[in-house]
Amino acid sequence: MLNAFLEGAVGSHRIPTWSHGSARVLADNGVWDTLIRETSLDFVVITNSNMHTSCAYEITQAGGSSGLVLYLSTVLPVMTLFDPRMRRALPRDALEPGTREATDHFSAIGFRYLSDRVCRTVSPYTDPEFDYPLVYFEMLFEWIEGEEMFAPVERLSPWR
Repeated sequence: MLNAFLEGAVGSHRIPTWSHGSARVLADNGVWDTLIRETSLDFVVITNSNMHTSCAYEITQAGGSSGLVLYLSTVLPVMTLFDPRMRRALPRDALEPGTREATDHFSAIGFRYLSDRVCRTVSPYTDPEFDYPLVYFEMLFEWIEGEEMFAPVERLSPWR
């Protein structure tokens, strides 16, 4: 089902001209910035034009960085909270109360939380220039062309 929605959003993986073009425009315009301001989270916007596929927000605590990043996809209505140090999406039930409240807010308006397992699963899409397989995290949250987000041993085979 996820692949069918992706195909509708970016084009078929079978056609080399598939594109994140519309998602990139939404990310560059900070389309979800207003929504996150409706939550009680303290955050810093870290969305940049290299991400292509989401608006990203570093969660702060007591004025300092928590090191955690909340991604709201501009491709499909999905989200995840990612710890770049561990290189993993956090389980939703392990989130701090304030962060959990924010993800509940986004769930209530239609976003779905993607687990680490889904994020690291290989999608049918490949980097068109470098021909490595893209995982769903790269398709939905952060993909820097030419750079693999996860090493091959960290990627999960689809549908196991």
